[in-house]
Amino acid sequence: QFKRYENNPVIPRTPHTFYSIYSANPDVIFFKGKYHLYFRGQGAEGHDQIGVAYASPEKFNGIHWE
Repeated sequence: QFKRYENNPVIPRTPHTFYSIYSANPDVIFFKGKYHLYFRGQGAEGHDQIGVAYASPEKFNGIHWE
């Protein structure tokens, strides 16, 4: 069961990155033995980009990603 995380956002906007303006549209899939988090970001240049983070099943908690 999903529960709203009290310390949102999990992927905060981060200065000087491709997601310094927006971090949005996350999706999680399980692929080749790992959880993958895909999200859309937009930085100062105004172009959308896709970011990917991952977590192994034994460390997966939905909050901490590599």
